[in-house]
Amino acid sequence: MPAPCPDRAAPLHVIPTFLALGLSLQLLGAPTQPAPPADALRAPFEADLVVKPSGGPETHVFLRPGSGTVALRLSFPLAESRDEAGAAQILRALAETRMQGMARRIAAQARVVRTAEALVYEVAGPASEIDFLVWILNEGLRQPEADRFNQVRRDQVAEVLRRQETPQGVLAHRIREAAGGSPVPLLGSQVALDRMHSGVVEDLWRRSHGRDRARIVVVGDVDPEVVLASVSDLKLLASSGEARPAVSSAAGQPTMRPEVIRHWVAEAWTMDRPRDARALVAVALLGERLRSGGGDYELGAEVWDIAGRWTLVISGAAYPRTHQAMRTRIPALLGEALSAVSEDAVRTQSARIRGDILLQASTPWGLADLVGQAMDAGLESRSVQMVLDELTRMEADDVRSLLSGLGSRTPLRQEIRP
Repeated sequence: MPAPCPDRAAPLHVIPTFLALGLSLQLLGAPTQPAPPADALRAPFEADLVVKPSGGPETHVFLRPGSGTVALRLSFPLAESRDEAGAAQILRALAETRMQGMARRIAAQARVVRTAEALVYEVAGPASEIDFLVWILNEGLRQPEADRFNQVRRDQVAEVLRRQETPQGVLAHRIREAAGGSPVPLLGSQVALDRMHSGVVEDLWRRSHGRDRARIVVVGDVDPEVVLASVSDLKLLASSGEARPAVSSAAGQPTMRPEVIRHWVAEAWTMDRPRDARALVAVALLGERLRSGGGDYELGAEVWDIAGRWTLVISGAAYPRTHQAMRTRIPALLGEALSAVSEDAVRTQSARIRGDILLQASTPWGLADLVGQAMDAGLESRSVQMVLDELTRMEADDVRSLLSGLGSRTPLRQEIRP
């Protein structure tokens, strides 16, 4: 991606992990992995074992003998009301600090991520230490401590204010809301955070972290019986009952008015299918045009994941003397990309993207994140394989059809002026 994601600290979930890797390499002109052999594309994205006991948790196990490592990904669907905006980020920060303190003892990886769909706990390390890795997860799952609440809340307010001052953050939030994403900012709102007390975070934790809402993905060099025994030690709350917050009438936050000296514009087109692989190739071709087209302004093309559906976004920034040229160029970019479509170009870009997806899936951590993201979005784990298959079969006419169709539609458009 030529420009960093405008809301990188709080994914929309802006771009799936494998897309962030592949497209950032391509659009920045860095070398990518060579295309894998055709038989490698049949990487098993379907679980070797799925357990769905009554009352949860739902567990998907992917066996990778010989890797010597294991990754565990635990996610809880989570939605905040306007009164709670930012509570999930506080919960995330508290849990991640506890987990990383323990993970350092065995040089394991640990993180907690707030996506648009869920709160995700991830840990990876030696397969022989799976019991300790579950212990690390349990540290993250503990009741949020009230004594650290005020400091973490202040840090989150500072982050929200910083984002409000950046045109990238404001533009991302506006596009996300216009494309059907939640109106509650993932980072939180200043109004909600200023009013928040530790009980709000604890209430969110109790409501969202029931065992009936948990989804676990385990990938690695492990015995299925050992996995199930270890997972049974997770200290999950009893059934949480209410899944979503009550509708709140409280105001979210003042209108974001960043101070800018350049014109900022974004146009977006939501795909008709949740995961349309043609968008990945199209945005790669757009990146080629942006690198070769010049212009005294900045332009970028990305694929974002908004409300479980991929969205192609073109954004730009220009000083007043060149902003009219930029405004004229953006609507013409789809036509420029369409003229650059050829069988060779589509084949090359498809192979690069497939290689990047498979590169991520080659590690337990990467595969757990890939399939976990898909399932959090309400899709099956094999939807990753479906994207790979579509890329393998893709022809120039497929991409032409997408670009022509998008060009005939009115895009979602947001603008910030000096």
